[in-house]
Amino acid sequence: LFATCPFLVVGLLLLRRSDLTDPTSGFLLAVSALVALAVVATQYDIGGAAEWGGRFMAIVLPLLLAVAVPVVLRRTAAVGPAIGRPVLACLVVATAALSVLSMRTLATFHDRSASLADAWRLAVEAESADGGGPPVVVTTSPALGRLTWDAVGDARQLLVEPAEVPAAVEALDGLGVDRLVLVLDGPATGEELPTGWTVVASGPIGPWGGQVLVVEAD
Repeated sequence: LFATCPFLVVGLLLLRRSDLTDPTSGFLLAVSALVALAVVATQYDIGGAAEWGGRFMAIVLPLLLAVAVPVVLRRTAAVGPAIGRPVLACLVVATAALSVLSMRTLATFHDRSASLADAWRLAVEAESADGGGPPVVVTTSPALGRLTWDAVGDARQLLVEPAEVPAAVEALDGLGVDRLVLVLDGPATGEELPTGWTVVASGPIGPWGGQVLVVEAD
């Protein structure tokens, strides 16, 4: 949160005791501190993956900026235009650049999620041969189910390590599954399938090198 908002970082670093005497600034800082403490006190001790981020603290950003921006303006005005204006210009450029980077990063993750959703739809369109049950999906992507929750449907997913894929396919073969889908984080190496299984359809997952394979037992 701080790293993506230079005005906030600089403004809080330039805070002086005299700035805290302003009732409005004091109130906003107190509310921000209470919110931050509440977030820390109520967070679970697991996670830290795609669902994690600064979003829990985002509510305090406008409150802190209402304190930080006036502080920056006062300090830059105090040192004169020769120094103050270049500093302000750098802060504006840095903020704009980080905003563009954030939007591009978000768009990239959305594209990846869309690609994973397409991969899952290919999976659920494939028929499992164990008595007409829901499709079976073996994946090496931990994010597959989490990022494609709206496309999962009734498909049965098995998450394994890349080296465990052949053993997982053999185990499913022993359970009577003779058609399944592999969703791989990386490109297929040709070593994913045990003897007696054939790839009947395949496709890439976006530009990230992942691959979807529909496979059948011979």
